[in-house]
Amino acid sequence: MSDVEQLRRWKGRVLSASSARFFIYTPPTSATSPNSRSAALYITRRNELATSIAIACHVTPSVLAKSAPPSHYHYHVPYPKFRVFLPVFQLRGRYLLLRAYGRLFYSREARAKLKAEWHESISPIGSNPFEMSVSYRTWAGPDDCDFNLHLSNSCYAKNLDAARFKTALAYFPTFFRAGGWLGLGATHYSFLREIPIFSRYEIRLSMMSWDNKWIYVVIRYVTLPPKRKRTRTTSPNHKSTATFPPADAAPFPTLHTGSGLATPSGPGTLTPPTAAALVALAAREEPDGATLHCLSISEMCCKVGRITVPPPLVLAADARGSLETLRAFYAGGWREVPEGARWWENALGREIEERRLAGLGCVQAVRRGMEEARTIV
Repeated sequence: MSDVEQLRRWKGRVLSASSARFFIYTPPTSATSPNSRSAALYITRRNELATSIAIACHVTPSVLAKSAPPSHYHYHVPYPKFRVFLPVFQLRGRYLLLRAYGRLFYSREARAKLKAEWHESISPIGSNPFEMSVSYRTWAGPDDCDFNLHLSNSCYAKNLDAARFKTALAYFPTFFRAGGWLGLGATHYSFLREIPIFSRYEIRLSMMSWDNKWIYVVIRYVTLPPKRKRTRTTSPNHKSTATFPPADAAPFPTLHTGSGLATPSGPGTLTPPTAAALVALAAREEPDGATLHCLSISEMCCKVGRITVPPPLVLAADARGSLETLRAFYAGGWREVPEGARWWENALGREIEERRLAGLGCVQAVRRGMEEARTIV
């Protein structure tokens, strides 16, 4: 649908709305006098002006928000898509600048060496995958918030797409160059605190564990504390008191997210392993004192075409060999290696393997809880 058709649809909605009926008047068709024609022309122009004002009132707030302009869901205005693929454009731009610099100042042999060094510099080979962390900074714009002036729950997933793609490029740059891609299997959310409107927040992603198919990534939505924070003296026995509106006040519905995971259990209430796993993840404090607002776990798998590649192979073989050799190995060559000779299973070291097993029990508890929920009728 084009922008013209979209505006026409908006125009029809505005003209049919009760708020615009004041501006609309159609003269009788039998009016043929000059005065009647002038009045009809005046009323027609007044209707067009009213429609333009109403469309401007509808379009302007979303344009000022900058994160979701009108028709952003169409392909020809791909602002959210541009935001998701922005890390690719940045990485590609650095590569093109490197090629231009090499063609100007280096010979052919030196250019090949410079290119290999650059690809090696962006690869995380040799680093501990559990010590890597990728941050994506954004803000709670008006279009991302609900009527309670908090970040809408649906926008957590929308903004996570860009952060997840940035993380994938940071962890597996060579895998993408070899024709691989990451498939999303599931995402679990636990909302702890609201993010107020106009607040700046960070999405921090780190690898939790992996098995033979899935990579488990932990996502934390945090806000940084203010630079200058006043110290307040509070009594240790302070009790919060709830305030209620007067009985004759107009009812106003409010929806709020709980401030924590701890919920008093009534009789007959069971505590599944999923809740215990989420509590263990949320109990970890941020090193810089940031406030945790939401905790999420994503399950992703590495793919070349329709073939699933084991995550330890992708982590261990990054930046090794040519792209053609890697692609052939990813696409099924690893299956020809016998079970006892698969070097990538132990290539990351004993310390990383111990951390992987420790995190695997936590994230698998979350997954088992979701799978058991499917069986409940």
